[in-house]
Amino acid sequence: MGACLFKPLELEPEFCSTEGDKRFIISGIEVPLAEDTISQQISQALKENCIAIVWPELTVSPELREKILKLVRDRDITDELEAPEILIPGTWHETTDRGIVNRARIYNGYGEERLIYDKIARTRTMVGERKTSLRVTAYVSWQPKAL
Repeated sequence: MGACLFKPLELEPEFCSTEGDKRFIISGIEVPLAEDTISQQISQALKENCIAIVWPELTVSPELREKILKLVRDRDITDELEAPEILIPGTWHETTDRGIVNRARIYNGYGEERLIYDKIARTRTMVGERKTSLRVTAYVSWQPKAL
């Protein structure tokens, strides 16, 4: 398995408190040389024949995730290195009809989305100007794709 890290990395958190319980969401991230780093990480994982390539939770923004997927999808078809079985580009706080969730999007080695996993179904909703937080069980949405 290829575990990919960023050095250095700066998260941009937003904090709120509900009934004394402190919560946060990550609204942004700064990763210098991110594109070069992910290109090197993917190349190395392919050379080592990793069955999975994984980035840590809350370290891959949607924009960076799209760059990862582009690198995987745009590989040369004649490349003899095998694609990984699974690609997990971290998680990110995303807004859904259930509120803000910590969402993992799981792909096959060709960049096709296979599974969406919401670790916490609702972390924060806005009520007027007041921020509130709710905890509920994890929610998994499996979306099988036609072959």
